[in-house]
Amino acid sequence: MNAKYAVKVPFGSENDDMLFVTEGDTKFKLRIKLFDTIDEAREHAELWGENAVVVELDEDYEILL
Repeated sequence: MNAKYAVKVPFGSENDDMLFVTEGDTKFKLRIKLFDTIDEAREHAELWGENAVVVELDEDYEILL
């Protein structure tokens, strides 16, 4: 199993909801921006501020605990 890492950022005024950082060329072809290492994901999360979090995903894009 090759786990990947992603960044989630707060969404909304209460910061209770989180959205994945995405990439793609149009709003119809967006996908979760994935990183091969936790260090790459942490570096990218720093760009989004102190409330951004790094999560580990399995190949089905489910969050691993």
